[in-house]
Amino acid sequence: MKNADLENKAAFLRPEELAQRRAELEPDHTAFQAEYDKAQTGVADMESKLIADVLGQTRPIVEGIAREEGYSIIFNADSLVWFDPIADLTNKVIGRSR
Repeated sequence: MKNADLENKAAFLRPEELAQRRAELEPDHTAFQAEYDKAQTGVADMESKLIADVLGQTRPIVEGIAREEGYSIIFNADSLVWFDPIADLTNKVIGRSR
């Protein structure tokens, strides 16, 4: 909130005083940004691990369905522009994973 307070008061401060106060806030901003970046990296790492875990658990199921039903290739929906929903194996994979 310090930065927001300063910006609200900026019109009432002399330019040199405003510059000094902004300079005083810079270390806090830099520290906050570093912590934010670290947290974002942690979240991205956790997401990658969770996705890898889910894919590892479902891969044998997907492979089994593909062999049984004669599919030669199966894509993850994230990389498709369009597909016929009748070809979606999601519910079969979920059903077999329970």
